[in-house]
Amino acid sequence: MSAFIASIGGLGFSGQGFSVTWGPGIYDTSFIDTDVATSLAASAAIGALLGFILGVVLWWAGVRVSGATDNRLGRVVCAGLLGVIVSLSPALIIVGTAFAGRVDYDVTTQLAAYGISAVLAYVLGVAAVYLVLRMSRDSRRETTALATAVALPLGAAAATGSGVAVARHLGYTTDMTTWVATALAATAVVAATFALARGWALRTGPTGSAASDQDSPQPAL
Repeated sequence: MSAFIASIGGLGFSGQGFSVTWGPGIYDTSFIDTDVATSLAASAAIGALLGFILGVVLWWAGVRVSGATDNRLGRVVCAGLLGVIVSLSPALIIVGTAFAGRVDYDVTTQLAAYGISAVLAYVLGVAAVYLVLRMSRDSRRETTALATAVALPLGAAAATGSGVAVARHLGYTTDMTTWVATALAATAVVAATFALARGWALRTGPTGSAASDQDSPQPAL
């Protein structure tokens, strides 16, 4: 999130730096670095440190985040994102090398790569969610997979729109800052899609029974 905010704010561009002020002049630190990756990493590190400190304070104060023990939301989101990212790797490689000027792909090759990657991302995203829930012997695995299959195209459209909006805000440049911000925005929307699909399945799916879990023995995660 810190890297995303830094990118949106124009921080990390070549030749620019950024600073963080804590209080009215009490603490002031500046990072001046012409390297984009270093600037974004420094911004992310500051955000992570502040988030860690805030988390420790809230934990010490007795604040706890809890949920149902069987919601398995984290593994659903991670599995879905992994399936999508692996599937989109060929298209991302083509886009990256094309913008870098290393390889000149023809239009047909690019369109074919985009189409195949999109189909694979849909199939593997849904399959990964189903498989990880099957391994967990989750009674709502079919409902979750169905919800994911319905929500994923809408989430993909929303992710594309958010990525375009971020790129437009940054002037459609091809530098690292725009790439990082666009990728983070699209990833966040896709992750939210998997989370919403699982949440819908938990609210509308069957509660399940012992009989529904009598499949072939699977290791519980």
